[in-house]
Amino acid sequence: MPKNILLTGASSGIGKSIAQLLIQNEEYKLFLVGRRLNDSQFFNNYFSFDLSNISSINTLIKKINCDIDILINCAG
Repeated sequence: MPKNILLTGASSGIGKSIAQLLIQNEEYKLFLVGRRLNDSQFFNNYFSFDLSNISSINTLIKKINCDIDILINCAG
């Protein structure tokens, strides 16, 4: 059973690079979060949210609706 990974900061930089590496590994199901929409939005399970806004975070939790095994926080 794949582990669920929540990766923040996935729209650019280090977060996007990590997403590109992990997306190829079938041992993980990625939930990617970024503030900006760009080519990262074409990954499965990409969410565009502002993590500095608590109501946005609550909406994200409802959309993901599963247990997260690993958190990778790359949001700047």
